[in-house]
Amino acid sequence: MTRVTKLWMTGMVAAVVATGCGSEKCDQLGEHLADVAIEEAKAAGQDVAEDKRAEIVKKTVDGCNAEPPKAEALDCALAAKSTKDMKKCEGVDEDAAKKEG
Repeated sequence: MTRVTKLWMTGMVAAVVATGCGSEKCDQLGEHLADVAIEEAKAAGQDVAEDKRAEIVKKTVDGCNAEPPKAEALDCALAAKSTKDMKKCEGVDEDAAKKEG
């Protein structure tokens, strides 16, 4: 796995974990984030080791259990089809930030 891939995965996990989740939905969020992030990495032509999936799930679930999020943000993230959409659930709109910058 490339250094860029590692940084991207770590950043994505940190961004989503920052919302927290405090319920049995934490496991669902961890699995969903891992699925989406790995699919995006593969679509970008990057190799992702299976142990990276377990790491993403664990970090997400741990962070989720540490601080409960707002129900709307959690439901939004579970329905999101991309990591970009997951960030929007947290109020982070990368496209708007690019237009402003």
